[in-house]
Amino acid sequence: MGIWQVTFSYETPGDYASNAAKDVYNVIAKTEDEAIAKAYDDFSSIQRFSDLNLSIEGRVETKAKRMTGSRIKFPKLTLQDDQEKYTVSAKLSKGGSSLEYIILEHKKQI
Repeated sequence: MGIWQVTFSYETPGDYASNAAKDVYNVIAKTEDEAIAKAYDDFSSIQRFSDLNLSIEGRVETKAKRMTGSRIKFPKLTLQDDQEKYTVSAKLSKGGSSLEYIILEHKKQI
């Protein structure tokens, strides 16, 4: 199992040469094919899919990539005084969709 990002890219009608649009889905799946199938089920049910005849072969470019874990980088404190007094940490937000910074103050040594 993994998290896959599936992107459907297509052109929309307009006055300019290129009116690129894309829909991005993040789905849980075992394989790339399963991820694309899950995302396509939803993508093919949206109104613009039928309005733009996106079911026609070659109208939609599909890309899928497995999202891998990445290191979280905290901002480096610029001021020496802040570096000595504080440490930056993080916690998950209540909804679990983002990180919130926690600023920890170092205790003074006696």
